Amino acid sequence: MLKIKDMYIGETVSTTLLVKSAEIKLTKAQKPYLFAELTDGTDTIQAQDWEFGNNQPPAKNAVIDIVATVTEYMGKKQLKLFTMKPSNVSVETFAPSGDVDVEEYVAKAKALMESITNQYARDIVVQVFNDNAKLWKTTPGAKGVHHAFVSGLLKHTVDVATKAKAIAELTPMCNVDLVVAGALLHDMGKLWTYELNGAVIEMTDQGQMLEHIMLGAMKLEKYRTPENSAVLDLILHIVSSHHGELEYGSPTTPRFLEAIIVHYADSVDAKAQIIIEANNRVNTDAKFTDKIWAFGNKQMFTQYYVHEVMQ
Repeated sequence: MLKIKDMYIGETVSTTLLVKSAEIKLTKAQKPYLFAELTDGTDTIQAQDWEFGNNQPPAKNAVIDIVATVTEYMGKKQLKLFTMKPSNVSVETFAPSGDVDVEEYVAKAKALMESITNQYARDIVVQVFNDNAKLWKTTPGAKGVHHAFVSGLLKHTVDVATKAKAIAELTPMCNVDLVVAGALLHDMGKLWTYELNGAVIEMTDQGQMLEHIMLGAMKLEKYRTPENSAVLDLILHIVSSHHGELEYGSPTTPRFLEAIIVHYADSVDAKAQIIIEANNRVNTDAKFTDKIWAFGNKQMFTQYYVHEVMQ
């Protein structure tokens, strides 16, 4: 099947894609048309069928064979649909995948947990992981933006903790145990925020109402004991402040060194993943990525270009 990244503007393509969403809209002249978001399991592309009329749009998670022309709108590829029919390809083929070696990342998570010498902090983290082992292995990291694929949360969590630990070990007066514990649990609320519906990542009802930071803080309270209460408060602060600013969804801002380190490690890992995914969506001879919303809707120089210059 032709991948979205391999489609070139101006060409006519024939491929199989999955419907993430579809609805009937009206042009300025009040003519109905089909507007859909389609995915190949890695990338998403918008598509229109201007002659669709008031027919029933395809359902979410429907797999369709299409013929379309690749067009461009506001710097991004789109599809002008000509034909569309149900496909025999399975829905599971399109489950968003980041090619995560789950067992490798589980082993990395365990090694990070074992590195925590503070008994209270280690016990809290181990219990959270053991109590939710299945969810940790499968939960996406988001609906979009970064780590929006199966096991994306596990990958992001371990990578943030690894980055944060490296920074903490180079920073005077920093408590490495607290950094590792906080980093491993900073996004734990996403375990109950995102789920896979067929091949489409959706927010749970709880996720819609409470978002992942509040959910994480609420779930973490379950592990409080009289003995670990002070340590749990420190970890809770890291969970609650890891977005860094109130306007970015944190109910508080970082108030000690370890919380600041986790915040920046989280930000670096998220932004790096956005760049990696943007590079994966273009060909290796491209100088620029598509426009990226997270970076002010600007095109970024590709890593292929950077490495070519630095050879």
